[in-house]
Amino acid sequence: MSEREVSKLLHVDITTISKYEHNTRTPDIYMMMRFADVYEVSLDKLVGRN
Repeated sequence: MSEREVSKLLHVDITTISKYEHNTRTPDIYMMMRFADVYEVSLDKLVGRN
């Protein structure tokens, strides 16, 4: 999924997604929950916990 597609699904600017990907901004827990929903994974899986 492209940054543009993710930004549209999450209703945020594409630069926000880019900053997350380049580690210049950290998403809060609520944004992490939205990412988990978009990618259909648990928060544990999203952050690399098994």
